[in-house]
Amino acid sequence: RYYSGYNKLLTHCFRDTLDYTVAPQAPPPAAPREAVDFMVWLLVFDEDLKPVLLVEVRDEIWLSRPSTRERADAQMRERYEDISADCPLTKLYGISFIGTRMRVYTGDVATEEITPPHMPRPHANRTLPKDHLEGEWALDIFSPEGFAKMQEVV
Repeated sequence: RYYSGYNKLLTHCFRDTLDYTVAPQAPPPAAPREAVDFMVWLLVFDEDLKPVLLVEVRDEIWLSRPSTRERADAQMRERYEDISADCPLTKLYGISFIGTRMRVYTGDVATEEITPPHMPRPHANRTLPKDHLEGEWALDIFSPEGFAKMQEVV
């Protein structure tokens, strides 16, 4: 339900130039397509069709459980592995939108490091703590801070 709004936002952000293209992407073939797992994946390409911004859009239900927050984070990191080698910039930025909340990722193309750093499960043989990754999607796109961060990324 958020896809069209974020598609319009990204198109608006890059409206003053014909050098960029906002394009929805099909999920990778190996990714499961369960209804509860549904997300929209958008890429912004430069004029040579090289990726310069990665965006994933999900419904706010993804914030309600530690397992879905962990899955959203893991899938964002997997997308970096899939496309970072094609990025013409020194950094590949990514935004994970869950509802109107966002988490910004920065991948260093040379070192292959992604920030924020991965937060592994505290105990491999236990369920996730209820607060795992809670608050990591702290910025709201409608807040002045969230809008400013979006402008900074663009």
